Amino acid sequence: MYPNGLVRSKVAAGDAHIAVFVRNLRGGGLERVSLNLANELSRRGMQVDMVLAEADGVFLELLDPKIRVVDLNAPSLKGYTFGLSRYLRREKPKALLAQGEEAGVASIVARWLSRVPTRVVVSCHSTISQYVPRSQYFKVRFLPALMRLTYPAADHVVAVSSGVADDLAERVSLSRSQIHVIPNPSIPSDFLTLAPEKPAHRFFSSGLPVVVAVGSLVPAKDYPSLLEAFSMVLRHRDMRLIILGEGAERERLEGLISHLGIQDVVDLPGFVDPPWPFMAASSVFVLSSAWEGLPTVLVEALALGCRIVSTDCRNGPSEILEGGRHGELVPVGAPSEMAAAIVRALDRPLDGAAQKIRARDFMPAPCLNAYLPLLLPIKAAEPFMDLT
Repeated sequence: MYPNGLVRSKVAAGDAHIAVFVRNLRGGGLERVSLNLANELSRRGMQVDMVLAEADGVFLELLDPKIRVVDLNAPSLKGYTFGLSRYLRREKPKALLAQGEEAGVASIVARWLSRVPTRVVVSCHSTISQYVPRSQYFKVRFLPALMRLTYPAADHVVAVSSGVADDLAERVSLSRSQIHVIPNPSIPSDFLTLAPEKPAHRFFSSGLPVVVAVGSLVPAKDYPSLLEAFSMVLRHRDMRLIILGEGAERERLEGLISHLGIQDVVDLPGFVDPPWPFMAASSVFVLSSAWEGLPTVLVEALALGCRIVSTDCRNGPSEILEGGRHGELVPVGAPSEMAAAIVRALDRPLDGAAQKIRARDFMPAPCLNAYLPLLLPIKAAEPFMDLT
């Protein structure tokens, strides 16, 4: 636990000092967004601490070497709240950006315990009305109540999409006007120049269309609907499906794949980082989620110029795709409509230029420009503003 945990590199005195707090960097949209924000802050010359409940994960090595990593070594909410309090009392950063709903609760309580003037900005990524009732963790049921108790004390509350903001306002003691909407910096600064090589996966050498989906094997992603949709498509067109990700639903999904008799044309390779070569090589990228906040992977698909099919779930896909301008939108849990959309997408002309223009809205620079006035007093933020 801090200060005895891992601390990498020294702090340069005199710089604007900002801490980014997230539970870990093990992979996933929230973690990638935290990585992108921290790196962009560092790129602009700020003194950045990446504060982690547990300092592990595949994204650790992608942090700018100038960023200091602070390991609280405390996996529980109670543990990292007290660890964060000790960190704040010792380091006194000018601002703390809490990534995620639980991190927001911990950060606000930690500031109260530490009695420091650090500004706390909370970034909310989940649709609480969808996430909480479906969570397998009993403690999550108390999250809305904890948010109602603590969030009014935050300096600012940010939602990653308008839908998340609307949902948050309904369930937390905040008016909608108090919630800022700032999209996730879902893609790194150099993303639009990437040219991923085609993966060595056998499906890409078959000469057949390949559908790709990316995300943890969890109920929120509703992969059963995708598998049923894919089995319907196979009645008319021969193609392949790859789902990248790992999670508790693997056994159930493998059982459904076997039941549908599609085990020879579907592969679940597990977690792959980065997934971009698979996405770039896909014939169609599909997001089948039952709910989201602002799906990072959908922004990545836009930037890579993929043909896209997505559920019109709460929240994010319709905002990202601008109501279907950049991809097909289908109802949640509707395999037959998803199947028809996959077939349409295969024949749909791509407007790669328009997709890349839209993807720029989710790059670190414009997103951080929106965050800076919240994190720092305007006079401190002005020298770092970068409108490129």
